[in-house]
Amino acid sequence: MSKRHEQTPEAKAAAEAKRAAFKNFANQIAKMKPEDRIAMAMQSPITTINLQPLSVKNQCLIALQMPTATICAGFRQWLKNGRAVMKGQKALSIWIPTGCQKSDGTGDDAGGDANETRFVVGSVFDIQQTEEIAEVTQ
Repeated sequence: MSKRHEQTPEAKAAAEAKRAAFKNFANQIAKMKPEDRIAMAMQSPITTINLQPLSVKNQCLIALQMPTATICAGFRQWLKNGRAVMKGQKALSIWIPTGCQKSDGTGDDAGGDANETRFVVGSVFDIQQTEEIAEVTQ
């Protein structure tokens, strides 16, 4: 039998606080008029590390969490690009699409009207939360 990893009460409380904060940000954005969301996203557009623009809602989510953000990527994406997230930095939460799911609940990536895109909460870091990885010389 495998031993299941149990969280400490402090870790559970921190995770619940993070979920509540994200829900609050998502509710704030949902209450905004579409033109206000677009205006917020256009104040300082946020892109991925590949310079692709994020969705308006994700730009708004990031702007609420870190108004100075400019370029965001996941932890491993930063490592692949020669940068490391600095110790102690807190991740920014965004919506990440996970593909389509048929309305009957079975997974299917084949698109179409009967499918809907599902989203999960993902973590990214802004470039100012990272530092260049020094080359190891031998």
